Amino acid sequence: MVSQIQEFVAAGADGIVCGALTANGDLDLSATTQFIEAAQGLPFTFHRAFDKVNHPEQALEQLISLGCNRIYHTPASKKLPWKEYPSEKTPIPGR
Repeated sequence: MVSQIQEFVAAGADGIVCGALTANGDLDLSATTQFIEAAQGLPFTFHRAFDKVNHPEQALEQLISLGCNRIYHTPASKKLPWKEYPSEKTPIPGR
């Protein structure tokens, strides 16, 4: 996936939507870090895998520390730790 992200960047993409979980349902920090680095500073949105993450508050903090800009999620999943779900593409506060 890293090479595909690099191809999109080279082709002039405006941003990247990607993400990965481990087999146990945790945020795959190694893969997600590689994806964000491959995006070369473009806005990065973590995709709907977030709906399946085991520990959403921990994953949110990890995504913030990695430089993720948004989370693409299913509003009905109510996984995000804030109370309002204005859209499927929720900006991370402060990003």
